[in-house]
Amino acid sequence: MRAIRIRVFVLLSLGFCSFIPTSINAASPNHLEPTSTYDPDGYHELVHRLIIGKQTPLLWMIVEPSFHPEYGLLLRNERLSGTSHDEAAKKDSPKKWILEVARASQPIWHWKVNPAGEYNLDLRKDVRIERREIEIDSSFGETIQKVWTAILNETRYANEEAKTIGLDGVTYDFFVVPKFRGSTWSPQQDTIPAKFVALAKHLVKLVNARPERSKAILMECESMIERLHKDFNKTKKN
Repeated sequence: MRAIRIRVFVLLSLGFCSFIPTSINAASPNHLEPTSTYDPDGYHELVHRLIIGKQTPLLWMIVEPSFHPEYGLLLRNERLSGTSHDEAAKKDSPKKWILEVARASQPIWHWKVNPAGEYNLDLRKDVRIERREIEIDSSFGETIQKVWTAILNETRYANEEAKTIGLDGVTYDFFVVPKFRGSTWSPQQDTIPAKFVALAKHLVKLVNARPERSKAILMECESMIERLHKDFNKTKKN
């Protein structure tokens, strides 16, 4: 994540030594945390505006890596178009569930070197967004929405022992209607956030899959949802 970009340089008597810490924490929280509203450069707002566009998705995940292009996973449902002008008929018409992946063609976060050799933040506001989408079964779409709702409903601040200081890593920001939102930064393996991120990434893989691989990846996603559901329920009992 770029909200905090730190480089630590240590001067030793034997010479110069530099290191780049990736995180400072005791243990990652086993839940999402509230998404920070701190955005002095307008970076996060720009990423969301470019990735989501003018759509109104039911849910999304937006990924902000440190050194790679930003991307998002979006789920939306649309009424099937018809010839009837009767609004009541339109409300009763079936919905089409669309799973979409939107990816910036190059990193939106960008440093530009001025004539004096200094680095200035130069966000790419006109970066091209590449989009790919697939239609999914309504029951699968509803299942995805239930997973997002369950995980995001447990969003809360971490205790002192589990607080993470994010340096160079990846921020995953999640949202589901009506207004549930939460995020995680490079979650540790075997935590609920890590498994949630893994599922979302597998859904991205499903969207990008070749037709002959779609069925197998879909089954893998369904298995991951089932395991995540069981693990999540265990944490609720503890």
